[in-house]
Amino acid sequence: MIECIPITEVQSDPAYETDTRSFSYSDGALFIDIETAENEVHRVTFGEQIWAFRYMEEGDLTYYWQSGKFDGNFLVYEITAGGWLSKEQSPIDILGVARAGNWLREWFVPTRNFSVTVLSNSQPIIERVPNA
Repeated sequence: MIECIPITEVQSDPAYETDTRSFSYSDGALFIDIETAENEVHRVTFGEQIWAFRYMEEGDLTYYWQSGKFDGNFLVYEITAGGWLSKEQSPIDILGVARAGNWLREWFVPTRNFSVTVLSNSQPIIERVPNA
């Protein structure tokens, strides 16, 4: 079962949904721009110690959605149990080195079109992008 901690709330409406507007990785930093229902843009930046990330259509992450943990109005969640790092095992153990230590944290950025899972040891910076 997935366990998580919500990180940044952007609106109090429980029916609120967001879209991934852009996604880029450059010079060791990952940038995710998220557009809200009010056409505001928030940038989620992972700038340090990124071990791995995946950018997937939200329909391919049904395990996450079925947990019921992501029905709120938060931009980012820290996955503390049951996610990519701890639960999802592959036959060839792709994350064997990452799992060997206890220093990585898992972050989930859910939106209605694409979602991002990031393995990093530092919390992302989340800021509103003015005039975006």
